[in-house]
Amino acid sequence: MPRTKSIVELLDKYVPDREPGHCWNWIGFINPGGYGQCTWRQKICRAYRLIYEHLVGAVPKGFELDHTCRNRACCNPAHLEPVTHAENMRRGYFAQKTHCPKDHPYTEANTYISPKGHRVCRECRREWDYVRYHRLKLSA
Repeated sequence: MPRTKSIVELLDKYVPDREPGHCWNWIGFINPGGYGQCTWRQKICRAYRLIYEHLVGAVPKGFELDHTCRNRACCNPAHLEPVTHAENMRRGYFAQKTHCPKDHPYTEANTYISPKGHRVCRECRREWDYVRYHRLKLSA
């Protein structure tokens, strides 16, 4: 079993940019999602969260850290903001998309927000409902 590293050893695993306000890029292991990952007290942890908690404090219950710089490998606490999961999703990659996979625009009139908080294209939903209705009608 690997030994538990000290927080000082973990802090050596990012490269702070010389310019103030820039990203501190994690140079240790990066997981497939692009986040820095490390082992702390025999648990696998997200590096940015561990550094944030050490330098700033605990993340409030029910909140998660949003990378305001959009760089998942960044560990700069100034680039991390505690937000709700819904707010994090509104700010993320999918929120920046302007069209659905079938190229219908995500306008206010053409977008439905599901109870789970997902954006649904109304035009695609109508097409799916039409196909489903006729498939069930033929099978009856």
